[in-house]
Amino acid sequence: MHHYIETEQQLDEIISIYRPQPGKADKQLDFIDPHAKAFIARSPLVLLASADPGGRIDVSPRGDPAGFVQVLDDHTILIPDRKGNRRLDAMRNILANPRVGTLFVIPGREDTLRLNGRARLTCDPDSLALCTVDGKAPVLAIEVSVEELYFHCARSLLRGKLWKPEYWPDTSGLATLGAALHDQLKLVDVTADEIDADLDAANRNLY
Repeated sequence: MHHYIETEQQLDEIISIYRPQPGKADKQLDFIDPHAKAFIARSPLVLLASADPGGRIDVSPRGDPAGFVQVLDDHTILIPDRKGNRRLDAMRNILANPRVGTLFVIPGREDTLRLNGRARLTCDPDSLALCTVDGKAPVLAIEVSVEELYFHCARSLLRGKLWKPEYWPDTSGLATLGAALHDQLKLVDVTADEIDADLDAANRNLY
């Protein structure tokens, strides 16, 4: 016997004790209500999930000062694209498969906001001007039309004690990003310290 769940019937049997109370399973909206708008206005971080035509998933963090994601109307948000690794994974995915999922986070707040919908890329100057930070507008933004929106309960962040520094794990034994990249890419013409120095310089030029 194996212990993998392969059918919906098996899944239903396993999780039957966790069935949501009436009203909780159908809590999603298809528009941005005032509570969601206020949450988005206070969020400095959103996680963006996208997939290519083959179903390969990418999740990338997007951050800026709180309220950086613009609510254009009750059905549309605008996420600026800032300087990053320039892999453009999410952008290429959106061109091929517009379905995306987002998760908005507010530091110190345990519940999160999930917003799923259809995305498209825009370089409209008026839209990009809305995303100006330190006098600089992005060259590209992601416009998402809402199909499903709902608040996610606090239990996962409570279990992980995300906002309680006294429970944060010790990271002193972790390699620096430069050291990890040096080993993973088997680089021989540059040192880990040099990579870290380059990364530090890039991180001081956010916009």
